[in-house]
Amino acid sequence: MIDKQTIDKVIEASDIVAVVSDFVELKKKGARYLGLCPFHDDRHIGNFSVYPTKNVFKCFACDAKGGPVEFVMRAKGVDFPDAIRYLGKKFDIEVDGADGIDVEPAERRTPPPPLPTLYLPKSMVDLTMRRDSTFHRWLRSLPWSSDAAARVDTVIDEYHVGATKQGFVVFWQIDETGDGVRTGHCMRYHEDGHRCKERGYNVDWIDAMLKRETLHTPEGDVPRYPQYQGDKVECRKTLFGMHLLDKYPNAEVHIVESEKTALICAIYFGNSAKDVWMACAGKWNLTEERLAPIIKRRRQIALHPDKDGREEWQTIMERIGYSRAYIRDTLMRLYWTEADGPKCDDADIILRLINESSRNRTTKKLADIMPSIGPAVKTLIEKFNLEIST
Repeated sequence: MIDKQTIDKVIEASDIVAVVSDFVELKKKGARYLGLCPFHDDRHIGNFSVYPTKNVFKCFACDAKGGPVEFVMRAKGVDFPDAIRYLGKKFDIEVDGADGIDVEPAERRTPPPPLPTLYLPKSMVDLTMRRDSTFHRWLRSLPWSSDAAARVDTVIDEYHVGATKQGFVVFWQIDETGDGVRTGHCMRYHEDGHRCKERGYNVDWIDAMLKRETLHTPEGDVPRYPQYQGDKVECRKTLFGMHLLDKYPNAEVHIVESEKTALICAIYFGNSAKDVWMACAGKWNLTEERLAPIIKRRRQIALHPDKDGREEWQTIMERIGYSRAYIRDTLMRLYWTEADGPKCDDADIILRLINESSRNRTTKKLADIMPSIGPAVKTLIEKFNLEIST
């Protein structure tokens, strides 16, 4: 019989990463570790995650989950007391009956040979390109300068920003060849341009959707693709905008987190031959694999992390060791204010700047017409802070 005090001491001392590492080859990704699940025939790194801050593991494919004790019970096929004895012996805590327990590391599961890359038909992109989602309308409605406003639809088309009948905007990921459609990042947006974060399916990926359901597009339905399931192909994501890499061979490559930010920067700055914008779709998706086509071409890379992501991206690039990449946070340094918040990105600052510019243009118009307004009306406007629609 193991007393409760000893059990609590063992559980407190048990490190989930150290425990799982005896059975699974783990790779750190951000705040978690990824590996192949030891509890089913797993071939996809990403199903099985270990979370050191919570001291737990979870497999999203077979639903195995728990802490160090639950992992040992499953991995060793033992009951709770023997799992405690195993962990006690591993972490040098004396537990009754632990003398005969074997804590030698098992043969670890290592990744199998890579599967072929999944490619979707280019015609699927064309089926979505009606440009009539909430997001498309919002992007056009912004108070751009006349030059930027003229670029909006050109940028939408060049970056292949589509829409589905399910209400998603689709940011298609096409590789550096210009023809290799990897997948599409699907998101729902409100009328004000903010992402829908209410409960429900508001973020998805085209490859995942096609495995489980029909894709409804403005130009026709795409049936689910059962042949993409199982151990046949693997979806390897790329950067949003990667297909423009060779189209603009002399441009500096600018990388941001979100696709929305890449589009706003492309519209606002406007010279793709000089600066081409790409997005990695999340802070931790800035990986050597996804940067490989850019690095292979020895292109200059300017990184524009969100306000709270500078340190992480600096660390990632130091680990990759590519000398032609640097952090460029000019907008943050020059224009960021406390009101922008700690998670601000370049798009937030640009939107604030163009809105302020729009208000200044309106103020100038009012100044021009004020002499034609009678004294009594002018007094009312000033006293009650009224606005004139122009």
